[in-house]
Amino acid sequence: MAEDKFVMLDIVTEDEKISFRARPREYKTLTGNTSFHPFGTSDSDDMEQLTILGREIDGSLVIEDSDGI
Repeated sequence: MAEDKFVMLDIVTEDEKISFRARPREYKTLTGNTSFHPFGTSDSDDMEQLTILGREIDGSLVIEDSDGI
């Protein structure tokens, strides 16, 4: 089944930025038909796993303020 979504995960540290992008390999046209996406990189399972990873990372981060607290 084609999913019409785009998943982005950006991890930013003091020194660098790591970005993950996932686009579906198929998409739904305006008429409801499924079509090949030329820039698609992932299937729906890959996109779901990237979403779960981003949520797990977000939930495990500890944010420090400028005073180091």
